Amino acid sequence: MPNHTDPLAELLAAGAATVERPSLGAGYRGYDTPRPKGGTVDLRIVLNWRHAGKITVDGLGRLAFPVLPDRPGLYRFTWVDAICGHRTFVGETGNLWRRLIAYRHPGPASITDQYVSDLLLTHLNAGGTADVAIAMYGALHVGGAERELDLASVASRELAANAALMQCAVTGDTDIVS
Repeated sequence: MPNHTDPLAELLAAGAATVERPSLGAGYRGYDTPRPKGGTVDLRIVLNWRHAGKITVDGLGRLAFPVLPDRPGLYRFTWVDAICGHRTFVGETGNLWRRLIAYRHPGPASITDQYVSDLLLTHLNAGGTADVAIAMYGALHVGGAERELDLASVASRELAANAALMQCAVTGDTDIVS
């Protein structure tokens, strides 16, 4: 059996690093404050999806969505197709209403918007159905303490969206569209 060493253990055994830190001024983003050593990441995300309605195709052949709030949150498209079974797409945005318009009118530079829009249009035009659900509130449990998950923060929305995708991946009951 090969002898593998832990690179972090080797660095720690070598002693203090001699790399000079650039001077960015006192208190720059906590640069001068001591860093925690080691530790455990212990967090849990709780979101409640609310069914917002059906996704349809309008008379112009474009996706039509239910009216959504003009606020930050997560959105989830779900549909069942004959080949892939249950499919799920999860996204996050600073403005739910505006974000879904991008799927109705995908620009040429928006590869993901065009891809998801094409998948949904193909499915709906073949007689399928699709739903949209949203999450506008959430909770973050850190080390046993609960606090509101600030979905106005991009980092919080991305964390929550990735948690939702991980749940889909772990349960394995849906094909994740990405």
